[in-house]
Amino acid sequence: MPLGFTQIRCPAFTIGEHMNSSSAIRFRFLICLLIAGLGINVCLAQETPQVADADAKVVEIASQAKPSIVRIGIIGRDGTEEGIGTGFIVSEDGLIATNLHVIAEARPIKVELNDGSKFDVTEIHAFDRDLDLALLRIDAHGKELSPLKLGDSDKVLDGQSVVAIGHPHGLRDSIVKGLISGKREIEDRPMFQIAMPIEPGNSGGPLLNMQGEVIGIVTMKSAVTENLGFAMDIKQLQHLLDKPNPTEISKWLTIGALDAAHWQPKFGANWRQRSGRIMVEGFGEGVGGRSLCINQCELPEMPFEVAVQVKLDDESGAAGLIFGCDDHDLHYGFYPSAGEIRLSRFDGPSVYDWRVLRQLPCEAYRPGEWNYLKVRFEKDRFVCFVNDVEVTQFKHDHDIQGKLGLAKFRETIAEYKNFRVAREIPKSEIPADVAAKLNSLIRDLPDLAKSTGKQLSALEDEAENATLLLSKNAEDLEKRALQLRRYAQDLHVQSIANQTKMLFAEDAAENDHRLLEATLLICKLNDPDIVLSGYTEQVQQWAASLKEQAGEIKDPFARLEKLNDFMFRQHGFHGCRINFHHPANSFICHVIDDREGLPITLAILYMELGKAIDLDLRGINLPGRFVVRFDSAGQKEDADKNQDTKETADEIAAKVKFIDVFEGGKILNRIDLAKLVVNSTGRSWDDSLIEEANDKGIYLRVLQNLFGNAERLQDHEAQLKYVNLILALDPDSVSNRGLRAVLKMQTGRKAGAIEDLDWIIEKNPPELDIERVYEMRAAFLRAK
Repeated sequence: MPLGFTQIRCPAFTIGEHMNSSSAIRFRFLICLLIAGLGINVCLAQETPQVADADAKVVEIASQAKPSIVRIGIIGRDGTEEGIGTGFIVSEDGLIATNLHVIAEARPIKVELNDGSKFDVTEIHAFDRDLDLALLRIDAHGKELSPLKLGDSDKVLDGQSVVAIGHPHGLRDSIVKGLISGKREIEDRPMFQIAMPIEPGNSGGPLLNMQGEVIGIVTMKSAVTENLGFAMDIKQLQHLLDKPNPTEISKWLTIGALDAAHWQPKFGANWRQRSGRIMVEGFGEGVGGRSLCINQCELPEMPFEVAVQVKLDDESGAAGLIFGCDDHDLHYGFYPSAGEIRLSRFDGPSVYDWRVLRQLPCEAYRPGEWNYLKVRFEKDRFVCFVNDVEVTQFKHDHDIQGKLGLAKFRETIAEYKNFRVAREIPKSEIPADVAAKLNSLIRDLPDLAKSTGKQLSALEDEAENATLLLSKNAEDLEKRALQLRRYAQDLHVQSIANQTKMLFAEDAAENDHRLLEATLLICKLNDPDIVLSGYTEQVQQWAASLKEQAGEIKDPFARLEKLNDFMFRQHGFHGCRINFHHPANSFICHVIDDREGLPITLAILYMELGKAIDLDLRGINLPGRFVVRFDSAGQKEDADKNQDTKETADEIAAKVKFIDVFEGGKILNRIDLAKLVVNSTGRSWDDSLIEEANDKGIYLRVLQNLFGNAERLQDHEAQLKYVNLILALDPDSVSNRGLRAVLKMQTGRKAGAIEDLDWIIEKNPPELDIERVYEMRAAFLRAK
C-alpha cells in the first residue's frame, strides 16, 4: 500500500508531562478528527505474515468465546498491578468465574472485558479454598455481557480435543489446542489432566470442548514437563453457583484498607492507604464518575482551615477537597480539573444538581506534581488557595455545615497526603529567604566522589526543606537532560534525513546501490555508532563471490537459481517466523547480521546481489507481502520492445516470474499472488495490485513498517523519527504533516507542532475541513 493512507484509526493519546490542558478530553477528540480529516494511517506496517491453514473449528470456537474472556488484575501492596489472570463470564448480571489463587485475598481486584472496558469487583459472590474456585461480581453499568455455556463434564472422554483461552504472561486472548489425557484426583480435587502448555496468566481461564462449552477451569501446570496441565471439573463451579457465600468487596479487602473510624468511602471506586498517603482509582458511581472519601473528624469552630496535597496521574481528570458534606449527595468541591481549578456545588444525585461555581486557570498549579489545596472557612465566606496562592473566594449566607473529605471524578487515579484540619495551617512553601540560603549551599556542594559528608552539616538545621530543594534541583536537571537528549536525537535525525535527500535527489549522480545505502542509513537512526562501511563491504564481497560462482552462465533462469542457492542455501537467509513484527526484521543491518528478515528487507538484499550477475529484478508492492519480479528477457527496455511484438500471453508469462524471497526464492504465478494477498490482507485479487516499486517507494515502505512497529509499542519518539524521514522525501504530504504535528505535541515539541499546523493552514487543501486544524491549533496553544 503506498502512502495514500486508507486505514483510519485514532491513536491512544496520553496527556502526560508535556500535555496538560483545560481542554484535554476535547483535545483528544480533536486529534481523532484531525487524523480522520487528513486521512492519516497511524498503523503503517505493510508486511503481514501469511496466515497458515488452521483448524476451522478451533478458530470458530475462539471467535465465539473471546467476548466472554476477561483479564483479572490484582493490585499489590505498593499500589501497582501485581498479578494477571484469566476469568470468564458465567452470567449476564456480572458473575465472573476464576481461580481463588488468581485473586489472592484481601487485595483490590480489577476486571477488564474483551472490549477494553474496566470494572472494579463489587463482591466476591462465592469462593472455595479447597477447590481453588471463586465467583466475582462486577457492575457492568448496563453493558450487555456474553456468558459462556457450561457443559456436561460427565461426557468428557479421554483423548478428546479441547481449547483453552487465557492471558499467559499478560498476552491477551492466547489460544491453545490440546487433548484430555485423563481424569485425576489431585489433593482430593477432581481434575482433568490436559496435554497443552499452561503458563502464568492462563489460570482461571475456560477449558472448552469442541462445541464451545466450558468443561473445566484451567488451574495449574506441571513443574516437570511443559505440555502438561490440569483443569478443575466444571461441576465444582456449579456448586458455588447453587450455594454462594457473598462477601462485599469492602469486607474482603484488608491490604491498604482505610481506618473506618477516620474515613468513610462512598460511591464506589477503590480507596486505600499506604505510607501515610491515601490513593484512589476506579470509576465512581456518582454523577461524573464521582467518588467520595469522607473524613469523620469533628469540625473546629469558625474560622478554621482544611488542607491536603494532591497529585493526579492524568491532568484530564479531577480530584481534590470536599466540604459541607451531608454524608450523601450534598457538598462543595474544590479541585483541579483538566488543568484548571474548579469550585463546584452538588445538591443531589443527578447532573442537574451539579453547579460549577468557578472555573479558573491557575498559574500556581503544577501539573503532574504534588499540589497544595487549602480552604479557609469564615463566617460568611470561604477562601480557596492553590500552593499558597489565593485563587477564589465565595460568599454565602449560611454557615458551612457538614463534613470534610476527598473526592475524585471520572477514571482519575489520584494520591493525597497531609490532610489537615486546624484553626490555621502554615504555608506549604519554603520561605524565600530560607530557600535562597539553602540553594546557595546546594550549588556549592562538591562532586559526590569528593564529598566526605561534612558539607551536609550546613544543611542539617533545615534538613526537611533542604531535602525538598535537593530533590527539586535533581528533577529540574533531569528534565533538562531529557531535553538535551531529544535535541541530540533531533539533530541526528535531521542529519540522516539530509543524507537521504541527497541520495534520492533528482540531480544526484547515478547510483546502482542507492537503495541499499538509504536503508542502511535507517539503521544509523537507532545506532549512531554503527559502522555502515562494514555492511557495504560485506555485500560487495558477497556480490563478487556470487559473480565468480555464476561464471559464464548465460541462461537467466540458471543465473536466478544460482542467486537462490547462494543466498538461501549457502548463506542461510530466511523469513522470520518467530516474531514477524520484531523491529530488527526491518533494519537491513540486522538482516545481514542474523540472515533473517521481512519479505521487503530480504528482497532489498536479493535485488542488490542480483545486479552482480545481471538479473533484471524489481520490487513489487503487493499488499501485505513484498515480492520480486524477474524478467528473463533482460533489461526492462528490451522487455517493453518484446511486448510490442505479437508474443502470446503464455510467451510473456514464461519470461516474467514472481519470486517470494520470504519462502526461499519460491517462484509464484498469479494464482499464488492472489492467495498471498487474500491470506495476508483479506482483499480480493486484482491485476492492478501488481505495482512495481522504485527505490524511493521501497525505502518509504520500510519506514512504514518501522512506523507501524513503533505505533504498536506506543513509542512516540520512534514514530516521530520515522515520519521525519518520510517527510524528508515527501515534504508536501499534508497527511504526514498532520501526523507529525500530533507526534510533536505528544513528545513535548509544542512550537514545532504548531508550526506544522500553520503549514497545513497555509496550504489549505480543499479535501480538508480547515476548521478542524484551527481548533487543533487553539488546543495546542492552550496546553501547558
